[in-house]
Amino acid sequence: MGYGAWADALSVASCAAANNYSILVANPDGTLPASETAYKGTKVYIIGGPTLVSDISGATRLYGIDRFATNQAVLNALTYKYK
Repeated sequence: MGYGAWADALSVASCAAANNYSILVANPDGTLPASETAYKGTKVYIIGGPTLVSDISGATRLYGIDRFATNQAVLNALTYKYK
C-alpha cells in the first residue's frame, strides 16, 4: 500500500487484523523503509494500482479500476471469515 492510499488500507485492514498480518506502507518507488526490511521474504501483497506503488519483486498486486474494484479484488484473494 502506498502513502495516501487510505481506501486501499481500509480494504485490507479487517483481514490483516483477523489474521495478525502486518500492513506496511511502501515508498512510491516500491521500496520499503529500512525499519520494515525484516518483512522481506514473507508473503507480500501490494494493495492498489501501480500509480501509487511500483512493483515489488515477489509481491502479488491486488487492485481494480477504482477503489471499489480494489476492495473486491482483496475480498476475492484473501481468506477472511466474517463472524
